[in-house]
Amino acid sequence: MIEPMVTPDPPDIDHQISEDLGITAPQTLDSVGQFDEFAADWDHPDALRLVAAENSLVAVTEDGVFGVGYPGGEERWHFRVPGQKVAVSFRPGGGAVRVAYRVDGLRSAEVHYAVLSPETGQRRDTGIDPIPMPSGGFSSLIDASYENTQFTFEEDPLTLAGEQPTNEDEEDDIWRVGLAAYCDGNEPSRNDVEVATSTEKVFVSILCPGAESSVVFALDPESGEFEWGREFAAAGAETPPELLVVDYEGLYRGKENDPLHRVLSGEFGTDYLYLRDPSGASHEPRLWDIEGIESWLTPANTDGNPSPRAVVVGRYRTIDRSAAVQTTHLLMEANVMRLEDFPESLLVDSSEGTPIVESPNGTPRLPTIDELPMGSGVSPLMLEAIEEAVS
Repeated sequence: MIEPMVTPDPPDIDHQISEDLGITAPQTLDSVGQFDEFAADWDHPDALRLVAAENSLVAVTEDGVFGVGYPGGEERWHFRVPGQKVAVSFRPGGGAVRVAYRVDGLRSAEVHYAVLSPETGQRRDTGIDPIPMPSGGFSSLIDASYENTQFTFEEDPLTLAGEQPTNEDEEDDIWRVGLAAYCDGNEPSRNDVEVATSTEKVFVSILCPGAESSVVFALDPESGEFEWGREFAAAGAETPPELLVVDYEGLYRGKENDPLHRVLSGEFGTDYLYLRDPSGASHEPRLWDIEGIESWLTPANTDGNPSPRAVVVGRYRTIDRSAAVQTTHLLMEANVMRLEDFPESLLVDSSEGTPIVESPNGTPRLPTIDELPMGSGVSPLMLEAIEEAVS
């Protein structure tokens, strides 16, 4: 007797928006400086990481996400799929968080997703991913997205796919890029590839098997078209170069995860490289023109040989400004510099993040990259103060 096929039960989704929890006040996080102070003391047993998305705090768990209130730390909303390990990605500008989860069907599993507001947890979009559940499960989904494009690895052969949902009566637009083509036909494994996004590009880093080389390249996230690429000798390397994207457009993961903080503090030694977007050319921030700065910070291996353990990629002006800001913070922590070493025009009020010249009764502190005044004269002022302190 043939047993009838039984449709599996759908997953039990626990979704409550801020209004459901009686929270109507807007989120009050104003600066990444406030985020760093809050994150240093905040703790939750389920949270894997805390992210500042626009002006909201979002905690990521194995089974979903929840909003965190500032400064009280209360839960503002949640979207969780108990018993599952979901895939969470944030749009580069921080305007939305996407949660992908598994739904079992009669013959195969599907990837369903919900796009949520970081402030209230309200659904902005929901649907079924047209790319089937990869054989590697959610480890094949990429923790990166670009506006309406979601990236996934397909296997046999290993392929990077970009999926753009369209209207209900149209087929979804999917582009695919075979990764073996960037390694002389040698197919890399999933562990040999890293993907990251900015607000303008999707970046791919591959450790090519058997070729003793690695490649880093940029694609247009909407079309998958190749934009630029670099190749490095990689004899003895075990992992692809880590992609550290310098892009401050509303998404922040904390000072310890800041690309410039990581490389300047010595996490990678000298085995890192700066790359300019949109060309892929090597770059050296003006910070390294300061005589004696190598005594306090770790410089990059500027020729990229051997293969860098990490590449810092972004627009060169943003890299230069972030390098100056992170250097001042590191030198302050090392007691090499004091607040008195900086012109008042560069300082901000510790509570509001506004220029201290506008808050004469405030308590001054150094700005974060987001709080820096705009203008071409800002970085030179910071570099002058750094040069005077280390010379």
